Amino acid sequence: MKIRKISVTATLLAAMLFPSFGKTTGTAERAYVVNVERVVGGIASYYGKGTRSDPKPISALRRFDDFYGSRAWNYFCAMPDTKIRGRPVLTVNRKNGMAAVVVVADYGPNQRVHPERKIDNSDHVAKELEYKRDGVVPSKNYVIKGKIPLGPIESYRFDSGKRRLTLKYF
Repeated sequence: MKIRKISVTATLLAAMLFPSFGKTTGTAERAYVVNVERVVGGIASYYGKGTRSDPKPISALRRFDDFYGSRAWNYFCAMPDTKIRGRPVLTVNRKNGMAAVVVVADYGPNQRVHPERKIDNSDHVAKELEYKRDGVVPSKNYVIKGKIPLGPIESYRFDSGKRRLTLKYF
């Protein structure tokens, strides 16, 4: 009885000190502020349907399971720079403004064949960013320092002076 009385008192005290204590506000907002290593603009394309049978990105994705979990299997990409493998990248469709955070799991696209293409997203990301039918789209890609969750982004803001990116997830 004494323990319950203490917990009720603590809850009442917290409610008086913090008026929003214990109140739910529909959906929880997930916002992150991250540092950006570099910004890469160009054309985005996507892997074809047979990606899951290609051993190169699949073996690379197994390494990311520990941190990213199963989301890495849908939100991955390839970029020409091998030094950024394993880093998250915010990729933005410049036609419609839709964005998603993906992890770099592979090398590509081939710069000798397609020098204007800067990123190859998975077909899942291309579908979410609504460019799968077109095949290619103008994009802006922000290479992020550190690790953040993968997935679609509701809104983002880039502060070029501080090289910081504020991301708001759905």
